[in-house]
Amino acid sequence: METQVEGTLVDGVVRLDENVDIPNNSRVTIIIRELDQNQSEQKAALQSFLKRADDRRFTSEGERFSRDELHERH
Repeated sequence: METQVEGTLVDGVVRLDENVDIPNNSRVTIIIRELDQNQSEQKAALQSFLKRADDRRFTSEGERFSRDELHERH
């Protein structure tokens, strides 16, 4: 199983941003790559935008046309 999770290094200990579904005391391989701060900010901004967009779905509450009505030809 392979999982990619971001985290923060605090006093030599990696604190993951989210929980992983791996049993305790499992041996794992960790590759540490420092994230560009700008990249982290962009990811956070995208997540914030997607959450707001999902919470504010647009519905006009108007009449809904059938497929035939939308593609009616005269």
